[in-house]
Amino acid sequence: MSEENTVADEAQTPDINLNDIRNMLYVIDTCATRGSFKPQELESVGALRNKVAAFVEANLPQQEPADADVDPDPEGRTPPEEPTEETAAE
Repeated sequence: MSEENTVADEAQTPDINLNDIRNMLYVIDTCATRGSFKPQELESVGALRNKVAAFVEANLPQQEPADADVDPDPEGRTPPEEPTEETAAE
């Protein structure tokens, strides 16, 4: 019977992910745009919004540049040296 309770508890555990938090930002922005907050509330709402936005930004998966996986010289050759002024004068 204790296993049934554990399974039921796990099924009811709320799950919040980064996408949910991004949606919270959208709600705050939409409410602010529509004038839903009193003027005296704007400072605290703005502070909360900035804190949530910083959290989302810090926890987004880092994207590598598209060409980071491409080896510019897969055969391991060294690039030719560019001529210097001394060799160009010769």
